[in-house]
Amino acid sequence: MIKIDIPNANRIVQTFEVLPRELKRATVSGINKTITDVRKELTDDIATPTGIKKRIVRGGLRVKRAQQKRQVATIRPISAGIPVAQYRYAVERKPENPTRGRIWVGWPRGRKLAAGFVNPLARIGNTGPVRTRIGKRLLRRPIPALGPSVATLWKSITFDDTMRRAGPKLARYIMSALQTQIGKRK
Repeated sequence: MIKIDIPNANRIVQTFEVLPRELKRATVSGINKTITDVRKELTDDIATPTGIKKRIVRGGLRVKRAQQKRQVATIRPISAGIPVAQYRYAVERKPENPTRGRIWVGWPRGRKLAAGFVNPLARIGNTGPVRTRIGKRLLRRPIPALGPSVATLWKSITFDDTMRRAGPKLARYIMSALQTQIGKRK
């Protein structure tokens, strides 16, 4: 929950009672601008430690914008895995079997084990960046190994600073949009 403190609230409430339609439009506009800024900040928080391109992270954070009937905006992360080649990754050989290697990907507080394995002794030209095999007879050709999804990354980051900055931004955006709406009315 975001708590917003606005100075001179009593005077503003009296103004809002006179301008209900303008207030709704300003509120929707302010909420949508704020959710866009929050999404940008979360994209940076996720992309920086993992090495994933910001374009991929932004695509994984779906935004449902506010409307006049439903004045709530949400960010929903998708749960599809991201190919390991998109991450900053490292391959660690297993001592018991030199042709099997673990794939470690960058993570907000360290590193995380990705699904699958890779053959670290294979020639690079034959395997591509990172490949894995799944099943025995179901699928014989190698497929790209998948790392954690944006939804998993979403769960691992903290929102405290982002939410603390979002409240004042929301108040500024609503006041700015309200002034614009009042200016259109005159």
